[in-house]
Amino acid sequence: MALMATPWKHPSTGVYYLRRQIPEKLRPAFDGKALWKVSLGTKNGSEATVLFLQANAALEQRFEEARARLKATGSPCPSARDRADELVAAYFQGPELKAGGLDGIERLLLARLELDRGLWNATPTGCSFPSSLSDQQWWALANNAALFRDHPGSKSVQGHPPGTIWRWGNENFRSDARAEQIGRVVDQIARHNDVSVAELPSGIDAAITAYLDAVPVEAPKARKRRPTSGRLRPDLHLMELFADWQAVMQPSLQSAHEYEGSCPTGWCS
Repeated sequence: MALMATPWKHPSTGVYYLRRQIPEKLRPAFDGKALWKVSLGTKNGSEATVLFLQANAALEQRFEEARARLKATGSPCPSARDRADELVAAYFQGPELKAGGLDGIERLLLARLELDRGLWNATPTGCSFPSSLSDQQWWALANNAALFRDHPGSKSVQGHPPGTIWRWGNENFRSDARAEQIGRVVDQIARHNDVSVAELPSGIDAAITAYLDAVPVEAPKARKRRPTSGRLRPDLHLMELFADWQAVMQPSLQSAHEYEGSCPTGWCS
C-alpha cells in the first residue's frame, strides 16, 4: 500500500514543506527535477496540514495535466499554447503583484474597460472620455488600486457593461482595431511577468482572445472599498505618490505646480 503524502518538517528551521517525488516520465515537464519541494510558510502543524492539502492538490493537478499531454503527444511538457493559456489565466485570476495593486479580477475589469474604450475609439464616430491609457498609465493603475478607484476610466464606456463592446462584430471597427487592443494586453502581461514581449510564448494573442470570449459579461457591480491597511504603500514618499497620480491623471501644468507649491517643507522628501 502506498503511503499517503504528509507535510515534511525541516529539521533545522521547523518550517513545513510539501515534498513529493516526481514520476520519472513526467520530469521533463518539471525542468528535469526528481523532487518537488515547496515551503508551506508555517511552523504550525495544524496550519501546515491544511496548506499541504491545498498545495498537494495543485501538484496532483499538474501531474494529471502532464500525464494527459504525455498520452496525447508523447511529451509531458506543455506546448507554447499551454504556457500562453497559463500566463493569461494567472494574470486574470492571480493575486496582486505588489501590496496596493489590483488583483486578477480587477485586472480583468481594467483590461475590459480599456479594450472597450480603445475599440469604441476605433468606430467611425466613437470618441470616449477619458481617452485610452498609455501602456505606462495602464501599468500604474494596475499597481495602485486606490488610483484606479478614483480614475474616471474605471467607469463603463458609454454605459455599456465592461466587455460588451469587445464582443461586437469586427465590422464595427477598423480592420486592425482588435489586434491593436490585444497587443496592449500582451504588453501588460509581459510587464507583469518582468519579461519582454518577445519572451512570451507564441499564441499569447489567441490565448487572451479565448479567455476574454469565454468569461461572461456582467453588468458592473458597485466596487467595495478595500480595507486601508491592505492598500498602504509606506515605502513611498509623498512626491512619489504624486508622480504616480500625475502619470495617470495627467493634470494641467498649473494644477501640478499648485500641488508641488502646497507641499509642506519636509513632507515631500
